[in-house]
Amino acid sequence: MEKRRSYCIVCGKEKDGVEIREDFVIDGLRWFNRKVLRTPERNNRIVVCSACYESYKKRRKRYLSRQKTYVILGALFALFGIIIAGNKLLAILAGIAIVVVLYLFSLLSYMPEIKADPKADKK
Repeated sequence: MEKRRSYCIVCGKEKDGVEIREDFVIDGLRWFNRKVLRTPERNNRIVVCSACYESYKKRRKRYLSRQKTYVILGALFALFGIIIAGNKLLAILAGIAIVVVLYLFSLLSYMPEIKADPKADKK
């Protein structure tokens, strides 16, 4: 069996490192590439190399912070829209749409979780 290639998600170079957890974003991107773009499945491992680990931690923290911020802002917009609106059903639907759109904005800074923390393994 051929060894799977490992690529760092931060620097993009072919390196070994700590593997990331596959989540809905990675699965969605792979589905899009396979079904829509019709590219052959490479099934590469996505990792974080040791040289990029500190940069990864900062980017992951920023992603989680933005995710929370956008969801809270969306919820506030939705709440104020429901309070102000005359048509409550339309306001609820618009509020849900706003929350979804702002959550999607948080994916612009997306950084997946890793399977294991290398610092915890050393202890």
